Amino acid sequence: MKRVGGWDTWLLAVAVAMSAFGVFMALFSRSPAFDAFNRQIDPAFWPEGVTDPAVRDFQGMIYGVWGATVAGLGALAAFVVFGPYRSRQRWARNALVAAIALWFILDTGISARYGVWFNVAFNSAILIALALPVAFTWREFRKRGTLNE
Repeated sequence: MKRVGGWDTWLLAVAVAMSAFGVFMALFSRSPAFDAFNRQIDPAFWPEGVTDPAVRDFQGMIYGVWGATVAGLGALAAFVVFGPYRSRQRWARNALVAAIALWFILDTGISARYGVWFNVAFNSAILIALALPVAFTWREFRKRGTLNE
């Protein structure tokens, strides 16, 4: 199995960081630890600030579910990178690319639609961190006959 520099390690680290951030978001979105993100996102919807307790409860629920989803995606990506991606199984690369593209297009498009430019920028930084290792290892994947190879 070939490796180009530390690209596999980089990709694994980004996947683990995504999972950790998702856990953080799910567990601490209603705490002062998450206020830095809330200060960036809230003004797109509540320019005067969030004062309604029902809105705060909804934020806690939606960020909890969103965080759990991010944590799961990061964990899945980490397992794929650690095993079949490092073995240069083409399906693993293609699955990562498809998942990353789907996430980026939908999440970033919806964020832009609602004017949450912080999330657009945040997603773009994550996309670059994920795309670089995939791009630099792309040619190491050989065409294989089945999905299991």
